[in-house]
Amino acid sequence: MQRHEEVSLALMVSYMLSSPVYSVYCFLLLCNRIETPLFISLPLSLLFLSILPILYIIMEYRRGRTDIFVSNINKRPKFFIPALISYAMGALAFTLLGDGVLVAFHLCYLTVTAVIFLVSLKWKISIHTAGIAGPTTFLVYYLGPVYTILYLLIPLAAWSRYKLKAHTIPQLVMGALVALIVTHITCSISEPIIHL
Repeated sequence: MQRHEEVSLALMVSYMLSSPVYSVYCFLLLCNRIETPLFISLPLSLLFLSILPILYIIMEYRRGRTDIFVSNINKRPKFFIPALISYAMGALAFTLLGDGVLVAFHLCYLTVTAVIFLVSLKWKISIHTAGIAGPTTFLVYYLGPVYTILYLLIPLAAWSRYKLKAHTIPQLVMGALVALIVTHITCSISEPIIHL
């Protein structure tokens, strides 16, 4: 495969396995376990997990102030704030709707993003690998070990980010590890108050 084709493929994989997109895949896998009707839960989850967290990035990208993946570490911190607010709003909305599964799902996004935000103040870490490892850990924790197969998407996402020179191998590995650990802790803590 020629260099140009590899880069094009890596870019396509980066888009398809980005955190906002992967959240949609995971939501669809959770559909049979949620309490809220789909016509309410789907648009709210899309809003809080996929749209609002990246809206500011898209606005700044259109103004030419950043690339769509926010590659510059110095520009990253300010983009975490809207995402954190959005995930918190999602957790609150589904608390009011009485949907424990989606409360926990949004809380996991909130805690993982908070930790990655803190790490990003000093060191660049992969949001792509975190964005797969975290939700996949949630699926494994609540739906069962059959979903461990989705961890195979982490090397694919890592390859795409490495090929695009967006991250080093340690940054890719740490993104996945941080998300896996933080998600597991969040699930363990929230389990007693969430009735699935």
